[in-house]
Amino acid sequence: MGVGEEAEKNTFYANNSGSLLLNSFSFNQYEVFLHQPDSAKQKFFANYKYRDNKLPFANSLQTSDKSNEYTAGLALKFLKNIRIGSRINYRQISYRDTLRNLYNEENALTGRGEIQIRSAKSSIVWSGFYETGFGFENLKNYQYIEVASGQGQFTWIDYNGNNIKELNEFEYAKYQDQANYIRVVLASVETQKIFLSQLNQSFVLMPERVWAKALGIKKFIAHFSNRFALRILQKADHDDYIPDLTDNPGIISLNFELRNIFTFKTFNRKWQIDYIFNQNKQKVPLMSGAEYKNKQLNRLKIKYQFGKHFTFFNDALYRLSENISALSGSNNFLIKTAGVLPAIQYQPKINWFVNFSYRYADKQNLQANEKAFIGELKGIYNRNLSSSGNLQANFSFINIRYNDDALSPVAYELLEGLLPGKNMVWELIFNKKLSKIFQLQLNYNGRLNENAQIIHNGGMQLRAVF
Repeated sequence: MGVGEEAEKNTFYANNSGSLLLNSFSFNQYEVFLHQPDSAKQKFFANYKYRDNKLPFANSLQTSDKSNEYTAGLALKFLKNIRIGSRINYRQISYRDTLRNLYNEENALTGRGEIQIRSAKSSIVWSGFYETGFGFENLKNYQYIEVASGQGQFTWIDYNGNNIKELNEFEYAKYQDQANYIRVVLASVETQKIFLSQLNQSFVLMPERVWAKALGIKKFIAHFSNRFALRILQKADHDDYIPDLTDNPGIISLNFELRNIFTFKTFNRKWQIDYIFNQNKQKVPLMSGAEYKNKQLNRLKIKYQFGKHFTFFNDALYRLSENISALSGSNNFLIKTAGVLPAIQYQPKINWFVNFSYRYADKQNLQANEKAFIGELKGIYNRNLSSSGNLQANFSFINIRYNDDALSPVAYELLEGLLPGKNMVWELIFNKKLSKIFQLQLNYNGRLNENAQIIHNGGMQLRAVF
C-alpha cells in the first residue's frame, strides 16, 4: 500500500508581448494504491488517481479539466510459461467551460484482458491483449509555433505566396535546418461519444533455438524465423467492440500498425535475407475535419559477407503512401515508390568502415501526373577514434528529374525536400564522451542545388546523462 504525487509546470511567453503561449500547461496528480508483491503467483491490485490539468486562459494557467480514476486488476501465472491478466478502469472527468465557468461531466469505462505464452525454449512466443469500453473523444486542432532554428520538427513553405502561415503549409522537415516549428495539439471543449476497441498481438517463431544442432529437414527449417506484430486502436461512433479492418466511415479515430519480418540466415551469419511487410494507418479527428494517412511497404533486404572485410547489401522496396486531408485538397496524394539500393561495405578493422551505395527511386502520384526519378550516389566513412569518441562523414550526389511544379505539398514529398536537377548533400558528425555524465556532439551539414544557393548548418549539443 502506498501514496504518490506527481506535478509538472511549463510556461512559455511571447518575446514581444509577454503573453502566455498556448503550449503552456501544468498538472497535479495524486495517487493511492494497493497491490500484492511481484513474487506472488496470483496478484491483485487497485489504485485511485486524482488529476487536475491546467491550460492557458486570460494569460494565466487555469483548470481545464479534472478527473477521478479507479482501477482494479488481477494477474495469474499458470505453470511456468503462461500468464493471464485482466483489469477494469472507470474514469470520471469534468471539462471546464471557461465562458460559463461550468463543468461538463463525462464518464468512461474500459476493460482489458491479456495473455502471454512461451513454449519450446521460447522458440514460440505469443502475447497479446484486448481492451474495450466507451467514453468521449475531444475534437482537436493544430497550432504551429516557431522555435529556435533547427530545434523543431516542421517547416513552413508559403505555397500560395501570401506570406500567411496557413495550417496546410506545414510539412515534416526533411533536413534539420528547415525544422523551425513545433506542432501543438489543442483539445477543444467539444466532444463526441466513442466506443473503444484495442487489439495488440505479437507472435515470434524462431526454430533455431531448439533445432540449431539438428540434422535433415529440422536443420533446414532452423534457418528461418518470423516475427509478427499487430496493433489496432479504434474509436468509433457505433457500438462495435471488434476492430474493423476496413476503412469504415463510422471510425472516428484510428491507429493501425501491422508488421511482419520473415528471415532466412545461415548459422555462420554470411547470408541473411529479410522480407518485411509494414502497414500503418492513422485517422485523427480535427475541428477542420478528419486527417487520414495510410502507408504500406514491401521490402526485401539481402546481406552477404564475402572475404574477411567486405559485405554486400541490397535493399529493394515498393511503397504506397496515401494522405487525405479535409482541410485542403492540395495535401491529398497517393504516391507509389519503387526503388533499389545496392551497397558495398569495407571494414578492415573493428573500429572503422567505409560504405558506398547507389539508390534509384521511381516515384509517382497516382492521383495526378507528377513523377520523380531519383538517382543517388552516397559514401559513408565511420571511425571510432577512441573508446569514447566517434567520427562519421557522409556525402551524397543526387540527381532528380521531375515533370511538374516543385512548389507544392506533393512535390515536397516526391522530391524529399530537395529541388529538381543536380544536388549535393553532406554531413559531418563528431561524438565525444567527456565524462561519465557529459556527452558532446558537434555536427555540420550542408546541401547545394545547381539552381540555388549553398546552405550550411552547424550545431553543438552537450548532454548530461544521469
